[in-house]
Amino acid sequence: MKRIKLSPFLKDIGITTLTSFITILSLIFVTRFLARGLGPDEFGAYALARRLVSFIAPFSTLALGVSLARYTALFFDGQRRKNLLAVSLSIIIIMAIILSMPWFLWGEYFTKLVFRTIRFTNLFYVSFFMVGGYGIYSAVYAFYRGTGKMNKANLLQLCVMSLLPLLISYFFGSRADALVIILLMGLSFYLSLLPLGYNLKGIRWNGLELVKKAARDLLVYGIPRMPGSIAFAGLLSIGPFLAPYFGTIDEAGFFVVGQSVFRIMESAVVAFGLVALPRVAIMFEEGRKDFLAERIRDIIDLIIHVGLFISVQAFIWAKFLVVVWLGADYLEAVAIMRILIISFAPYLAYVLLRSFIDAIEIRAVNTLNILVSLGSGILSALLCAFVGMGVLGLAIGSMTGFFVLGVRTVFYLKRRFCFLLWRRPITMRVLILNGIILIFSLGINTYCFQGEYGIISLGKLFLLEAVLSAGYIALLRHWGAGWLKEINIRIGT
Repeated sequence: MKRIKLSPFLKDIGITTLTSFITILSLIFVTRFLARGLGPDEFGAYALARRLVSFIAPFSTLALGVSLARYTALFFDGQRRKNLLAVSLSIIIIMAIILSMPWFLWGEYFTKLVFRTIRFTNLFYVSFFMVGGYGIYSAVYAFYRGTGKMNKANLLQLCVMSLLPLLISYFFGSRADALVIILLMGLSFYLSLLPLGYNLKGIRWNGLELVKKAARDLLVYGIPRMPGSIAFAGLLSIGPFLAPYFGTIDEAGFFVVGQSVFRIMESAVVAFGLVALPRVAIMFEEGRKDFLAERIRDIIDLIIHVGLFISVQAFIWAKFLVVVWLGADYLEAVAIMRILIISFAPYLAYVLLRSFIDAIEIRAVNTLNILVSLGSGILSALLCAFVGMGVLGLAIGSMTGFFVLGVRTVFYLKRRFCFLLWRRPITMRVLILNGIILIFSLGINTYCFQGEYGIISLGKLFLLEAVLSAGYIALLRHWGAGWLKEINIRIGT
């Protein structure tokens, strides 16, 4: 029997994908434990606090997670890489101190602005404690990415983003409140200090001028991307932050549940971007533009083929999955989830292709795309909410923003690399096939799963999806999908 041998690139993607898959499972159970343990009110407060951390973190990190990964990939000198890490950490600490001052001085005002009540003032303060820990974690993780040590990066992610949150939610979800949960999860980020100290061991500063240059390179690349990171967090936060104004704090939690399909699916594919960015930067510097154009085209095919299939299945089975996952108390999240799912493929396009743009462009192209998308999302959300659609209007606004973001990302790369956007024969076949799958799955859902939400039904659904997925991939392979051919090339036997 011949032995399968993966290319180093595909091996890194495979291990990182496995790590992301474990993180997905952890996220599913963490959300389940907290939603059921905290109850809708406290879970809504927890969800808002996590969105607040996501929104504030880019101000602290200044997008150094991307710039540090890029520049450590381009520089092979060990001491220079350590200098980059130390400079990044210094910037993050300084920004964390600066940012914390006004928020702590006017904490009650900002708490009421975010949570609509001062009851969660201490939770607001503890959220900033988590922001500092996240900054340290992101610097260490980016350093491992840039130096090609994806195994260490994955181990760090498993500990900080998967195992510890799972243990915290399991043991404290029904015994504590949102404040304690955020505090404990914030502490888990600070464990990144251990690998940080190890990687800075033996550092030698190579002169003030080189330190200044390192800081300048990181900031010139990172600062223009900071508004993009903030805007992207804002795009995810439109619904949760505005939900208390057009509904209740409970509905903020429902919105986060509705967005969970995005976060879960993003975790499944984010491995590609994490591994690809340093390699794409090197290939672009070497002038391999035609090769990159072909790979981008394959990824767009993958987005159309896989994104459409997942969207159809998630839309149909949203109610079943929410009830099995969180219980009937969260049924109101189903409508929000279905609206957001409509824009899943464009969201997937951004997640998979943003690393290509960041790798080849010093200019913050992604920032401009996200800002335009955020503006479109906010405008649409407010218009729909004010005409009486409430939280569903906010979901429509978020969906619009994701659509704009995905389309702008794809069309920028099309202009940059000059390739044909559609491969018409296979694209039409995929559209027709998904239409058939939609009708078939809808019939199965209507006649075979109504009122059934137990483990046995979940097993039946898993088997159904496995059969549909296998048949779908087999047809795509028969039709000659380019991204499947590329995977076969990278799997040697």
